[in-house]
Amino acid sequence: MGGGSIDTVLFDMDGTLTHTDEVHFIIWQELLQRDANRTIDKAFYDAEISGGHNSDIIRRFVDSSWDDARVGEYDDMKEELFRIKARECGLIKPIPGLPALLEGIKQAGLKVGCVTNACRKNAEFMLECLSLTDYFDTLVIGAECTRPKPHPDPYQHAMRVLQSHPSKVCIFEDSLSGVQSAVASQASLVVGIRTTQTETVLRAHGAAW
Repeated sequence: MGGGSIDTVLFDMDGTLTHTDEVHFIIWQELLQRDANRTIDKAFYDAEISGGHNSDIIRRFVDSSWDDARVGEYDDMKEELFRIKARECGLIKPIPGLPALLEGIKQAGLKVGCVTNACRKNAEFMLECLSLTDYFDTLVIGAECTRPKPHPDPYQHAMRVLQSHPSKVCIFEDSLSGVQSAVASQASLVVGIRTTQTETVLRAHGAAW
C-alpha cells in the first residue's frame, strides 16, 4: 500500500478486526425471543441486524414507540450482556493475519483508523482485548456522529480527523451496512471481508475486492 496513492486505511471492527458476530447473534436471538416474541436465525441476523445501529434495531424489532431514554437503557443492557458473554467465551481474538497487516501498514507510515457502530465501551474493550489500541490513530463511534452506518458520516468524520482525502482512503468492511457506508463516503477502495457475507453479496453492495 505504501507505494501507491493510498495514505489512510480505515477498518470496521466487528467482523473485520475480530469475529464477534456469533456473540451478538446469540444475544439478539435471546432478547428478541424474550422481548418481542420473535424467533430469528443466523440468515435473518446477517441480512437484517449485522452491522446495524442498536437504536435502529431496537425500534425496528423490539418497540418502535420507545423514547430515546428507554432505547438507551435497552442498548446499555444489551451491550453489557455482550461484554459479559465475550469474556466468558474468550472469543475476542484478531482475524487471522490482522496483526501482521496492521504492523505492515504502520511501518509504511500510513494513517490508520477504526470506525464502528459499536458503542465506545465495547470498542475500547475489544481493542484492549486484542492488544491493538496503539495501532490506531483514531477511533470513530457511529452513535457519536450525526448519523451512524449505513450513512457515510462515520467514515467521513474519520477522514476529517485524519485529514485524509477520500481518494487516498482504503476501507475494510464486512457487513452490508458497513459497505454501504464506506461506498457512500467515496473512499477510493472498499475491501469486503468475507466473515459475515459472501463475495457476491459484498460486491453487489459496492465492495471492489
